[in-house]
Amino acid sequence: MLGTEAVGSEYGLAVSYSLIPGTGDGAAAAVPDQALVPALSLEVIGGAAIAGEDAGATTVALLPGLSLWWPRTGWQLRVGVARPVYGEHDEGDWAFMLQVGNHRRWTDPFTVQAHK
Repeated sequence: MLGTEAVGSEYGLAVSYSLIPGTGDGAAAAVPDQALVPALSLEVIGGAAIAGEDAGATTVALLPGLSLWWPRTGWQLRVGVARPVYGEHDEGDWAFMLQVGNHRRWTDPFTVQAHK
């Protein structure tokens, strides 16, 4: 978010809600009994330049996202779009995010997890 010759700080805050049916008022199981777990998220990302070519510049962006998690295999896909909402920016400052990962140990990431 800051220029290449800037010294500054950056921060982020995220909230997420997983769509897992049947949880009632309690918490969901660590590995829910469903084939696909969608989750909605919203991140607020900001930064401020303290020194350098961008000194005094402050930026804030919103990043809504969607995660799809397959509990049986542990693999997850996350997509989102960061949109600047405060500070100096233009249309080209939008950022598209695609993230692939898993909830498994990397020692054996391709083994299918036993579903209980």
